[in-house]
Amino acid sequence: MFDTGYSTDRNGTGFGLAIVARIVEAHGWEISVVEGSAGGARFEITGVDCARKSPGIVADYRVTAAYRRAT
Repeated sequence: MFDTGYSTDRNGTGFGLAIVARIVEAHGWEISVVEGSAGGARFEITGVDCARKSPGIVADYRVTAAYRRAT
């Protein structure tokens, strides 16, 4: 899923998640994929050291993003 060129969309480039994975790796973070609560996939990036807590980051500093493919 994180390999360059991988896409489930006929018109997809397969660059998006590959770029995200490289950024995550470069910072020493980790990324995992779990099932989203509303369906689709949820990408969790952990190991992020935040200087201060902001509304977009949950209490344990786990940054999450949900992706649900339109059907």
